[in-house]
Amino acid sequence: MWSIASLLNTNGAYRMYIDFPTGTTGYFTNVELRLQSSVGNYYSILATVQSDGTAWNSNAWSLLSWQLSNATVVGSPNPAQITSMYVYLNHSGSYAAVTGIRFNYLYQITPDYIDAVYYSAYKGTDLTGVTPKLILDTASDICSFGSIAPDLILPISLKAAATLSPQILASPEFQAIWKADFLEAMLVFGRVYPRRRMTGAFGKTDIRR
Repeated sequence: MWSIASLLNTNGAYRMYIDFPTGTTGYFTNVELRLQSSVGNYYSILATVQSDGTAWNSNAWSLLSWQLSNATVVGSPNPAQITSMYVYLNHSGSYAAVTGIRFNYLYQITPDYIDAVYYSAYKGTDLTGVTPKLILDTASDICSFGSIAPDLILPISLKAAATLSPQILASPEFQAIWKADFLEAMLVFGRVYPRRRMTGAFGKTDIRR
């Protein structure tokens, strides 16, 4: 017995290669995978195309995928006690006797969590909040970083002020404020994302942030 409980909870899948003989792909409406814990109690998943969304190949290997998030529950299967697996080729109205269908390499896909970071050059939007802007050049523009990185609000505001009124750059007071805030922001960034020496695939001596 094996458990598919984690696969059901993490959008796992099973995949397998099938070779349909020439001219036979139209004989079947779908290929069904059943994961059964006992007679009459199973999960049913249907595949009607290849894993990449294209039609089945004829006289060549087709990679089929059964996503467990699409499973239909029949009876009361126990996901922690799956005892057998069945593959059914459900025929269409044009079905005829077929020989020579081949199956190969059934395997399991177990997704994993990753930390994804999205970087954008957009600093905010216009007054409507709909149109993204690379440069905030209007007094009514909305800065997008308030809730994400409040420490960036002042540097971006100072940059926007210099863009809107370039003459302000001649002010020693403005230059002092801008420089001081930039240095403070870099210190904060350095504490949040400290540099560290990485090994392995990154190289032996590279410094990575």
